[in-house]
Amino acid sequence: MIRRDTDNLRWYLKYYLGRLYLNPENWYASSFEPTGHQICGEFTPDYDVLPDSSIEYMMSFNKHMRIIYLIRNPIERDWSMISMFTMNPGGSLPMSVVQKYTDRFQAFSNYLSNLKRYLKYIPPENLFLGFYEDILFHQKRFLAALQEFLGVSEEDII
Repeated sequence: MIRRDTDNLRWYLKYYLGRLYLNPENWYASSFEPTGHQICGEFTPDYDVLPDSSIEYMMSFNKHMRIIYLIRNPIERDWSMISMFTMNPGGSLPMSVVQKYTDRFQAFSNYLSNLKRYLKYIPPENLFLGFYEDILFHQKRFLAALQEFLGVSEEDII
């Protein structure tokens, strides 16, 4: 347990203080240094709405980067994001609040446009396209497809 706490402290120091000492690119890249046979990555829905220049810049770090792009029912996606931003999960909201956030999040659900932007900078074989609902309802099939895309076996996953 002491080792794990030490590793966690080391990670937090590197993450929060490393930015002060390294240039942004080196600091960011250092967040993905795998140990052993790990593969590393990150996720955020905010990547959906990156401008072309940011996608191109991001891809310049690693030409072999793989992108996992999940599509979700746009209505459920908007509602989930509205609930998260208003800290009102599952509750009712005034229509004015719903309209304000729906307009803001419309770009996130413009899947075709977002995918086309990414495919300008990465080969199609480096893009995994999946459905959020498959995580819930077809877990084994989804995980098998993801493992194949990433080139890892079931035994490699902890």
